[in-house]
Amino acid sequence: MGENGAGKSTLMKILTGVYTKDAGQIFVDGREVTFHSPREAEEKGILFIYQELNVLYDLTVEENLFIGREIKGAFGWCKSGEMQKKAREALDILGVSISPKAVMSSLSVGQQQMIEICKALMADAKVIIMDEPTAALTETETKTLFQVIKG
Repeated sequence: MGENGAGKSTLMKILTGVYTKDAGQIFVDGREVTFHSPREAEEKGILFIYQELNVLYDLTVEENLFIGREIKGAFGWCKSGEMQKKAREALDILGVSISPKAVMSSLSVGQQQMIEICKALMADAKVIIMDEPTAALTETETKTLFQVIKG
């Protein structure tokens, strides 16, 4: 939290490997780290949910939740049924009544934001950094988000 221009977004981007730090230290699990990409930070359990949505609008909720993390079977085929089940479980935790088969472009901005939050929860992150997560949420969605954070 802080005033506009205080460096909140810059700090978040440094912590998640978008920007390279020019001073200071970052520790994860007692070890100093330097991330060179968001993927490196994610591998250490640190995720950043941007204020600007990072969704693929022509894909389904399920596809957005599992992009780059697909559950695959013997011949590399995606296990859609298993992914739908896990997506539904994660959406239920957030109290989101959206079908995993819904196309992202059909959702409200608030619902799309909840999908981004759901993605981070599914990644089993140690730290989730949110840049103004309630900006696009309704009062009900905001209450749900705070309940999930508290939990």
